[in-house]
Amino acid sequence: CMIDEALKKNPHESELHILKANVFCEEDKFDEAITYLSQAPSSDTEIIKKKVEWIAKEKQLDDPPNIDLKEKMQMKDFLDWMRKKGAIFSKIKIRHYGKNYRGVHAKGKIFAGERVLTIPADLILTESKGFVGTSLGAKIKKSGVRIDYPYCTYIGCLFFESASKASQKFKPYLEIFPSDASAFPFCYTKDEWAQLETLSFKNHVEKERSDWLAEYQRIAKAVPEFASIKFEDYLTASVLLCSRNFYCHNAPEPRLVVPLADMFNHLMHKTDQTLWQYVSEERAFVVSAKQDIEIGEEIGVNYGAKASSRFLHYYGFIPDYNTCLLYTSPSPRDATLSRMPSSA
Repeated sequence: CMIDEALKKNPHESELHILKANVFCEEDKFDEAITYLSQAPSSDTEIIKKKVEWIAKEKQLDDPPNIDLKEKMQMKDFLDWMRKKGAIFSKIKIRHYGKNYRGVHAKGKIFAGERVLTIPADLILTESKGFVGTSLGAKIKKSGVRIDYPYCTYIGCLFFESASKASQKFKPYLEIFPSDASAFPFCYTKDEWAQLETLSFKNHVEKERSDWLAEYQRIAKAVPEFASIKFEDYLTASVLLCSRNFYCHNAPEPRLVVPLADMFNHLMHKTDQTLWQYVSEERAFVVSAKQDIEIGEEIGVNYGAKASSRFLHYYGFIPDYNTCLLYTSPSPRDATLSRMPSSA
């Protein structure tokens, strides 16, 4: 490769040795990278030492000991499934921060304008895949019942009717999809709810929760077998799907739940890091870099300028240093109830 050719001419050039070590890191060969650098005839041993320390830290971060083996294996199966189905994401990796909390990081350096992720339309969950692919969804659609958030209800049917052919198609994704919505005020315990101080915020959440309940009851009345699904399960699925969808006006169906893309966290300090869009001519959802992203760096997408109350309400967390005050925000005490986002 070009690096090897350059090293033949400059065998003591530290930066070239670091570039070669980065190639090992991109292939998850951290031990090989450390061994290589430890034996490299570098002219700057301090730079090499710092790089070895950085690689050792990256290795530890990529394989935290507190993550359940089953969760790791399900994630591996999911990523293998995505690759086989045509998704392209060779420059990124998933890093686990805690149970059901993860983020996307750069596996190698990504340059401005470079694609980070390409997800073909066949892998994207949409409203129609829910009512065409499941008998429950088809019955709800046929009933004509009014639904305020149809993409949540119909995509939710893929979860509720797990034995359906459509659900089986998306099984690797459904298995790694979060099942815990306790970070969202909709799902707070009585004690947590009692601690919220901002009355207008509480009233707004209560009103929307009652709307979800009314919708659930309408569907159960129109399609009796839907009543076998508990309201709390319906609410959890709906809240999580609401927090994870992308709105793409040019897509055949504008509300999209995009596997893997939904794992990008909101990075308050990196609002111009990436650009996401649906590319009609390719029938694919694409995330591109708007600026250079260094190896190991977290990659995020911008959830938009929102008041803290909106973040807590719809995403289950409050970002640090949020300066947007377009709407009534929770009180400082309310903010302490915010947990790490379970929807990542």
